[in-house]
Amino acid sequence: MIVLRWAAALGLVLGAGCTCAGRALPAAGGSGSGGASSGTAGATSTTGAPIPDVPSNCHPEAYGECDPWCQDCPEGQKCNLWASDGGDRWDATRCVPVAPNPKRPGEPCTVQESPTSGLDDCEKGATCGGVDRTTGVGECFSMCRGSPDAPECPLGQFCLANSVGDLTVLCRPWCDPFGRDFQGCAVGTSCYLFRNGDWEKPTTFPVSPLEARLDCILNAGGDGWTGAPCDWAAPVCRDRQCVPKDLAGVCTDNPSLEADGCCAAWCDLSAPECPDGGTCQRVFEPGYGLDPIYENLGLCLAP
Repeated sequence: MIVLRWAAALGLVLGAGCTCAGRALPAAGGSGSGGASSGTAGATSTTGAPIPDVPSNCHPEAYGECDPWCQDCPEGQKCNLWASDGGDRWDATRCVPVAPNPKRPGEPCTVQESPTSGLDDCEKGATCGGVDRTTGVGECFSMCRGSPDAPECPLGQFCLANSVGDLTVLCRPWCDPFGRDFQGCAVGTSCYLFRNGDWEKPTTFPVSPLEARLDCILNAGGDGWTGAPCDWAAPVCRDRQCVPKDLAGVCTDNPSLEADGCCAAWCDLSAPECPDGGTCQRVFEPGYGLDPIYENLGLCLAP
């Protein structure tokens, strides 16, 4: 399935740079082969400090100088993304000093030299993105934790990287079906709810936010009106969610189509309205401290 990850805040769309929400961010290359020296025991970083022995589960040579998952730089430094050729595209990693009183994810940050230098004042495990080229100010974004096989991000975010050497190691917020706070999807794509670990749709609601995510994918065609037949192998519910037929508040069956679901409209529990039928029901289980955008997200389902 062709997937377009939501990237309004991070500017990463299948590895290509973009300008989103008025902010440009460099795109990450597919591997860290760009120019930086590999990090092995006895080597020195670009700052001149000795690089410590590399644990067996770390692969700095796949990224450049260091492994962003392991953060295997000398004490007082962090492994950060940068453009080794001085361009606008992250293509490697390097060890850089951790700034005094570093900024946390979500806080404003500043960069030195250039937006892609990797020299920023974000804390270890975070990088400065969305940098304004005039002011040099951006925002700190969390880098993925865990490992490429089992990535971890804060609740309400997900990691795009899924293999050793993949430089897209930043945590992205989920998309918002209503497109609020710049969290909408690109033209030609829609925000869908998936189970974590695969591209299957949830079959019961509400779902645990630990077991599902919202992500942008290409529309497969069709109008996708409320109640329209849909199949998860080729979603056609533009700005709606494909749900099992027995859950849909409105469902127009079409015997000529081998569809396993119907398109359900999104709704907001803070102002629940389902003008086309059904009742507004909670998507995510409460009690996890989700952003109100997701805490109040609902679907128009059968009573």
